Order: sequence, then C-alpha cells, then structure tokens
Amino acid sequence: MFIRFLKRRVLCLYHRKSLPHRTLQFQRRSHRHPCCQNRKNFVQQRREIAARYTAAINEAGLPLITQVIPDESASAFYKYAVVAGTQGERERLEKSLQTAHIETEHYYPCILPDQPVYRSGHLPCVVAGDLAVARHLAACGTCLPIYPELNGHEQKRVIEAVKQAFARHLYAVVAVAVGIEGS
Repeated sequence: MFIRFLKRRVLCLYHRKSLPHRTLQFQRRSHRHPCCQNRKNFVQQRREIAARYTAAINEAGLPLITQVIPDESASAFYKYAVVAGTQGERERLEKSLQTAHIETEHYYPCILPDQPVYRSGHLPCVVAGDLAVARHLAACGTCLPIYPELNGHEQKRVIEAVKQAFARHLYAVVAVAVGIEGS
C-alpha cells in the first residue's frame, strides 16, 4: 500500500512540473555541483591530454594513426582513438596497456552492416560502395584513456606503455634502415 502511494506521489510530482522548469532547475543545481563547475576546464583538460598523446606518438614515430582535427574545428575528445596498421598491432597495443594496468576500449569492434541483426536479414541494410576502410578502422582502432582526472604521471604511463608495445617494431625498422642483419 505504501509503495503504491509512493509511486503515485512520484508520478504526480513528475507530471506536475513542466520540462522547461525542470531544465532550469537542473541548470541552477548544476552550477553548484563540483563536477559541473568546471565544464570548460573539463573539455580543455581532455584537449591537453590529447595533444600530449598525439605529440608523443608522432615524436616516437609510432605506426599509429591519430585523430586529425581541422583548424576551424575543435574536438571535445569524448574518446581518443588510435588506429594501428593491423589487427595484430592493435591487439599487441591493448595487451601492452593491459599489462601496465591501463584500460583501453575497442570502441567500434564491428561496423553497422556487419551487425548480426543486419546480417540475418531481419532489418534492411543497403550498402553502397566498398567498406574496406570502415572495416579496417573497426578492426584496428582502439581508444586510449582520456579523462580530465589523469595526472601527468598517469599520462606518461600511458605513453610509455604505448611506446613499449611498438618497441620491438621500431627496433626492426631502424635495423633495416641501418642494414643490420638478423633482427
């Protein structure tokens, strides 16, 4: 009986307030909440971390494709995706980060036309053109951790683990360039 009354009371309260009123109420509360006070800093910190990752990957000459943001645009870096050359390289990268106790996320493991519901024919899916690039990005892409709470030491750990994943690869490239046999 009490639960039924409580449900009615909550529904009644919910339907009484209009959406604009609830939105304004949320906005007023969010300014007081510590998580929402630094929204601009939140995005700016993500951008700074992304810039550090990109610079470190490029300086080390790692065989990873990083995100390219056009000059007239700005990204909030919800995810920091990198794309390896092969699925094996992506797996090696993820294993290296996992060994260092660093979380990664294979965010897009399968493109939409390859999803089971479309493959089974239950939903129509029209594919125009070759999807080789999309399939490559899905198979070889992974996301590095990028959240504002990452301090400088943690960012360096991520960068070092990424470098470690490709250390042997870089040695082989240098050995071939120099002409050292047996590497």
